[in-house]
Amino acid sequence: GNSEPNVKEPRAMTYRVLPHVHHQTVNGEVVILDSRTEEYLGLNATASVVWNALASGSSETGAVKELTSRFEIDDDDAVGDVRELVSSLVERGLIEPNPS
Repeated sequence: GNSEPNVKEPRAMTYRVLPHVHHQTVNGEVVILDSRTEEYLGLNATASVVWNALASGSSETGAVKELTSRFEIDDDDAVGDVRELVSSLVERGLIEPNPS
């Protein structure tokens, strides 16, 4: 059998946007303000779809589905994109995993 763990498996984890983070959509792209640092972060169209999915309570899996339904992206790429964005958002202190 194949004992390699499947790293492509999207997680069912959900996230919450932290209280110091404000976001709005401008021309279809999300702009995030971290009120602690007063730094703005602009997301591109694909990242914006992921952000909006996560911010509305979708899991990573849900965000991946959202991405593949709106853009010509295959599942593996979408999983990678979502994972990458999520870890960078967590690292920047903009979102955090909900306790399971």
